[in-house]
Amino acid sequence: MKQIFFLLSLFFMVSCSNDDTDPCSVGVLDTSTDIGLQNLFIELVDTEGNNLIENGTYSANDISISYNNSIITGVVFQQVQSIQYFIIMNIFGQEGDNIFLINLNDTETDTLILNLSIEPGDLCLPDFRKLNAVTYNEIEQNIEDFEGENKITVIKP
Repeated sequence: MKQIFFLLSLFFMVSCSNDDTDPCSVGVLDTSTDIGLQNLFIELVDTEGNNLIENGTYSANDISISYNNSIITGVVFQQVQSIQYFIIMNIFGQEGDNIFLINLNDTETDTLILNLSIEPGDLCLPDFRKLNAVTYNEIEQNIEDFEGENKITVIKP
């Protein structure tokens, strides 16, 4: 039995060898381009710049995102100190405008529109969604760089 296990292990090690001619192999990909999912961080503040999740105006546990009849919960990571008062979502959707509903509580829902373009992937990489514009409650937002990700700061009166 040990011999069969050894032969199977050897077979898999040989068949999974790192081939430098394979463009998907580790070390061959051009890592200078963005790959994978991008995130959008949303900070909700009042007119004085106070974070509305941090000050308790909105409860992190109540906030969710709706998209095409799907609801995404747990969008505020309370365990990560540097981002615990932001709404966080992956950038996804079709080319053009994508409408998301930000459910802040049982009575308040905001509208987020992401305008995306899609850059085709290849054999190794998935299609890349580029964030062109963000509109929050009909107000176009300034997209900020946030440690290589995207962030908007929404001022709620």
